[in-house]
Amino acid sequence: MDTLASQATPQIHADTCVKTCCRSIAYTYNDPVIFMEYAIDAAKACREQNINSVAVSAGYILAEPRTEFFSHMDAANIDLKGLNENFYHTFCSGHLQPALDTLIYLLNETDYWVEITNLIIPGENDDPAELQAMCEWIMGKLGPFAPPALHCFPSGL
Repeated sequence: MDTLASQATPQIHADTCVKTCCRSIAYTYNDPVIFMEYAIDAAKACREQNINSVAVSAGYILAEPRTEFFSHMDAANIDLKGLNENFYHTFCSGHLQPALDTLIYLLNETDYWVEITNLIIPGENDDPAELQAMCEWIMGKLGPFAPPALHCFPSGL
């Protein structure tokens, strides 16, 4: 099997970063927890070349694999979709608490950079009271140094 996918080894990623003077690599677009073993192997290969690894995730992962996965990362960006269990159930077929648990873990148990992304969907998760509650939760549970990366999309997207 000689396809591009079969050539995308963890070492190829690290070597490409070195050749292009890239100082970090992000595991994103498909949540890296679904390809955890591959992301860990790539992060290990990159770390050997002093390349940092960034996980971009919804944070939906159990405690034991979370510890293993994030021990190989150098930074994280967690998408907190809101502070509303109903939104998580309706739009994500999941629950809010695992994302909150991951954020608490990352801010309390690791020493690397953590960002929080909140994609605002007009009419779905843009209630000012809910956004205020989310900001208060971040300040209360994570502290003032948890950097948010808020993204707003215009109506119709």
